[in-house]
Amino acid sequence: MRGSKTSEHEELHVLNPGVSWSPNGEKIIFAAKSGESDALFIYDVKKNKQIKKIVFPYNDNLFIEGITKPVWNPKRDIIAFVGNNGISSDIYIYDLDLDILENITNDWYSDLEVSWHPNGEDMLIVSDRLDNIELDQRVDLFNFQNHNINNFDIYKISKKSDYYLTRLTNTESNEIHAKYSPNGSYIAYISDQSGINNIYISNDDCASSTPITNVLTGITQLNWNSNNQIIFTGFYK
Repeated sequence: MRGSKTSEHEELHVLNPGVSWSPNGEKIIFAAKSGESDALFIYDVKKNKQIKKIVFPYNDNLFIEGITKPVWNPKRDIIAFVGNNGISSDIYIYDLDLDILENITNDWYSDLEVSWHPNGEDMLIVSDRLDNIELDQRVDLFNFQNHNINNFDIYKISKKSDYYLTRLTNTESNEIHAKYSPNGSYIAYISDQSGINNIYISNDDCASSTPITNVLTGITQLNWNSNNQIIFTGFYK
C-alpha cells in the first residue's frame, strides 16, 4: 500500500508513524491523510486488502483534523489514538463493534502518544500537562502564557467509574515512547535525561528507572519484542 497514489491514501505519516496489530495478528490499523482530514484504515494482512476505512465527520462537538499513533487494544476491538483539532491534541478511544468514539482527555494540553497495558484497561500517555491531571477541563487559554509546552512526561490512564490520570514521571527532561512489557511488569521509555535520547527501564511505575542504552547518536523509537527483548531505532551515522 502506498500513499500519494489515490485520494484514499493521500499521505502516510512517515515522520510520525503508527501501525498496530489486531489481537489475533491478522489485521493492522494505521492512519493516513484522506481528503481534508485523516482517517483510520484497517488492512487484512492474510487477505492482502483493505477492509475498512473509518472517518469521523465534523460536527459541533467533534473536529479531528489529524490522527496519529493508533494502537489496537490487546483484548478487544477498541482503538486508542491521538487526535488533533488544529489547536490541541487529545487521547481518543474508538469502539469498532459499537461505532462509538470517546474523547478521554478533552483539554488544551498536548497529548503526543498512547499505548495499552496488556490487561486492555490501563494506558500510558505522553503529555505536556505537568500536574494538570484533571480530565475534561478546558481552562482559560490565557493560563497557558507561562505553560512549558516543551516538557513531556509519562502519565497512566486508568478507569474505575470514570477515567483518571496518574503522573508517573516528574522531571525537567523529556520522557517519550512509553511502552509496557508484554507481561505488564516493566515500562520502557526514551528519555533525554543525559542530554541524548536513550532507553530507560522501570519496574515500579517510573518511581525509579535504569538506563539500558548509551547510544551517542540517540534512540528515536522503541517497542517490546518479548518480555526480555526490546527493538529500537536510532541514528547510525
